[in-house]
Amino acid sequence: LITKYPNSVREKISLQLADAKHLPFKRESFDIVFITDLIEHLLPWEADLLLKEIYFVLKKDGLLIIHTAPNSWYYNFGYPFYRLMRWTNDGAKLLRNPRSNYDMKLYVNEQNYFSFKKTLEEHNFCGRISLTVPLRKQGNIIKLFLFFLIYRCFPMNLFFCPSIWCRVMKKHN
Repeated sequence: LITKYPNSVREKISLQLADAKHLPFKRESFDIVFITDLIEHLLPWEADLLLKEIYFVLKKDGLLIIHTAPNSWYYNFGYPFYRLMRWTNDGAKLLRNPRSNYDMKLYVNEQNYFSFKKTLEEHNFCGRISLTVPLRKQGNIIKLFLFFLIYRCFPMNLFFCPSIWCRVMKKHN
């Protein structure tokens, strides 16, 4: 992957394999830390260690960007409602639980907006948390409006958006 870039870019990139719970970097080494689709696979105590490590290696005004999915409220509350609406609208018979037994073992730390916000605050991070879905650009105006209301408006997005993004920084004491 890295070989696609010119030498001037490759010289600035260093790849290292490390345990996320014990990062081998000096204090305040990074301007940005980006984590995607990891938190939900770590046990809560492992995620706590990871966030402590990130706090240690992130510069004072550094940025932490995290993506996690699924939003636990999507499967617990939003999906059953969606399933019912699909059945009443077009007779679609969706699975009662779309997750397999393997998924249940793999996703050991699913977050929702409030639990993730609390976890980040407990680790002295503050900033913006967003709930997202893929953009929908087709359909009649009524369906697009309903899509907007369900997926983009609080509090509906708490239940119907499967992904959580956060963009946070260290709290200044």
